[in-house]
Amino acid sequence: MQRRSRAAAVCVAAVVVVGGVFAVRYLVLSRDRLLTLQGTITRLDSETRRVSIEFAHPRNGKHVEFAREVPPDCEIQINGQPAQLSDLRAGDTARVKAIWNKHTKQGKPLSVEVSRATGKEPGGAGAGSSAGLS
Repeated sequence: MQRRSRAAAVCVAAVVVVGGVFAVRYLVLSRDRLLTLQGTITRLDSETRRVSIEFAHPRNGKHVEFAREVPPDCEIQINGQPAQLSDLRAGDTARVKAIWNKHTKQGKPLSVEVSRATGKEPGGAGAGSSAGLS
């Protein structure tokens, strides 16, 4: 009888340990994940460092707006060149990499990569032009 109770105690202890390992993994390790968003910058405030990007949700295709403060240590590039937050503008196509905490539903941007066609600067040829209109 003692053998059975000892074996039962060992089994219960094993289940508790294994369950604890899975609980820790779920609560701690899987809490944060890397998220990559591809979309269009819709709003930008370089004073408050707040940027909004609109993207198509990967599961349902609905357009969603993701607005966050961009931390000072966030890497920003335009066409592969280092840039400042103030260099970005609404309408830019951007890829944002962020750490997403699924429990708090908060994201922290790590990098912003913007691709721009060269020669499409504001105020360039054709911008605001009324040539040919009378």
